[in-house]
Amino acid sequence: LINFSRPFIFATAPPPALLAASLEALHLIQGDPSLRERLWKNVNQVQRFLDRDRGAAPTPIFPILIGDEKKAVEISEKLLERGILIPALRYPTVPKGKARLRITVSAAHSEEDLERLFEALAVIARQRSK
Repeated sequence: LINFSRPFIFATAPPPALLAASLEALHLIQGDPSLRERLWKNVNQVQRFLDRDRGAAPTPIFPILIGDEKKAVEISEKLLERGILIPALRYPTVPKGKARLRITVSAAHSEEDLERLFEALAVIARQRSK
């Protein structure tokens, strides 16, 4: 039901605890501009690594189109073995044949985290090209 019922997926009200956490997150962001600065620094690093032109509307979410659902899940699992959580999105979240990985960058990611991500993505890209 959760995966196939669009009205359920998009119309369910969030629980009060989630709303309270979201409100607190907004207070943190407003109170510490360095969090936004660090986020955009991280976004720019990932953008450069992936060699993407993000245009006028940058976002901390980077989809990597894989296509095949099984391959997307396998790559996600290989990354998790390296301690990197990048979920595979597949049908019905995305159209069939359009499975992808979804990198979400945050201000909490350190330089070391990003370097580990770049190294793991490079290794997987080399393995896929063989």
